[in-house]
Amino acid sequence: MGKKQREMSEYEYSQADKFIRHLYFRYGKGLDYEECRGIAFLEYAEVRKDICEIYNQELLWVWAGERIIEAFRSVRKNRNERCRLEAKFSMNQTMGESVEPVYTYFFPAKGNFVNTVCLWYDMKALAELEN
Repeated sequence: MGKKQREMSEYEYSQADKFIRHLYFRYGKGLDYEECRGIAFLEYAEVRKDICEIYNQELLWVWAGERIIEAFRSVRKNRNERCRLEAKFSMNQTMGESVEPVYTYFFPAKGNFVNTVCLWYDMKALAELEN
């Protein structure tokens, strides 16, 4: 149990936890919940300190919500940059000055590349491919 958590009442902690869970399900999808939860509690504690440790004010929830959402965006941005660096051959990357992903150049007239690959994998999983 952290020092900041001990400073909160059990009621405040449960309310903050519900608030953070709600923000995670709305803005943090695809991210690790425990990592986001820890970051969100740190942001909540910082905002609480900034408004002189006054708990039951609407201003606390508004500022904390803004800071937590921004922290989730930062975590997502860092994760996406890390994934992009690790997967240099990923077809989701853009090419040159274009904003279109690479896979749109491979299957422009035939259909959606992702659906084609998924269909191929599904067919392969069902049975051996025959000539």
